Amino acid sequence: DSQMIIEILQDAKKINPELTLVGSPWSPPAWFKAEGNIRGLDETNTLRNETHFYVGYAEYLALAASTFAKAGLHLDYMTLQNEPLNTPKYPGMYLTAINEAKLAKLVRARLPATTKLLAYDHNWDHPEYPVTAIRNAGGAFAGIAWHCYAGDMAPAQEVLYAAYPDLETHFVECTGSYPDGVCDITRGMEGFGWNHEWDMTNVLLGSVGHWAQSGVKWIVATDENCGPRSKPVGNLRPFVSIPSNTTSEMDVKWNQDFYSMAHMSRFILPGSRRLTTTATGKDSVGIIESFIDTAGKTVTLVVVNKDHTADMPITVTDGAKEIRYLVPAWGTVVLQWDL
Repeated sequence: DSQMIIEILQDAKKINPELTLVGSPWSPPAWFKAEGNIRGLDETNTLRNETHFYVGYAEYLALAASTFAKAGLHLDYMTLQNEPLNTPKYPGMYLTAINEAKLAKLVRARLPATTKLLAYDHNWDHPEYPVTAIRNAGGAFAGIAWHCYAGDMAPAQEVLYAAYPDLETHFVECTGSYPDGVCDITRGMEGFGWNHEWDMTNVLLGSVGHWAQSGVKWIVATDENCGPRSKPVGNLRPFVSIPSNTTSEMDVKWNQDFYSMAHMSRFILPGSRRLTTTATGKDSVGIIESFIDTAGKTVTLVVVNKDHTADMPITVTDGAKEIRYLVPAWGTVVLQWDL
């Protein structure tokens, strides 16, 4: 399926040439691993601990990056192991922070400078992992990659910022699931309020207030059976569900994740910068962040009202400009004006 993946990415780049690409390996080939199995299995089935295996795998990853580049798909970022503390029954690999640092130095020496390495690529519950990996990698890492499935966003990301304020912070994976643990693409909008609020708080808007420079929801698209898939999890909710008998856009199911992401991606364009936003007045339950896009000459304010019973009146001042708006209970508003 490698050629199919490349062709899909090429199509995506034609639609949006500015698309950022991140490479994230799930497992080395089996012969690189201690138990000779591509699946995660346990903590002993890690990268074989001989120097030539580390060097060989570094060359393997660099070759993968160059293969994508020759197809017109330059990798802007790479991680070294998807979820390195996970030992799944599907392809994966346990990798300690020290060994990730060891591998990072070898990979960094073989990649072009325009491909940046991100440490960790796992959940908020172990911020000590990226701290250790970065400390021992001799400057190989340009930043940190986070997942959402365990731990708390704000304290974890603040730990990394306190230790390495000059490194990038990226949120690279989070997915929801259909209700009751069952794949049912007719239910992708159920629980919209709760799911949207969680995503805006932790993945999209709230994480920006804790130094994140990106936010990603995984998965983009699946069919009516939540597939095709290689891992044994069949109820993950994508942006869109496209039944195999689809004949028009009317057959596509647009899920909560799509609309939540659109609150950010439609308005906060690449190159935008977060502004310091000061809220005064009555205490409110909400998230407020603003962004400036100097290329597009706009300022954008995003407000999430986390009060589920009361509206939130806001007055926005920006120099001589003033905007008054009533954000409804459980509501999200995006306000944008010209510089």
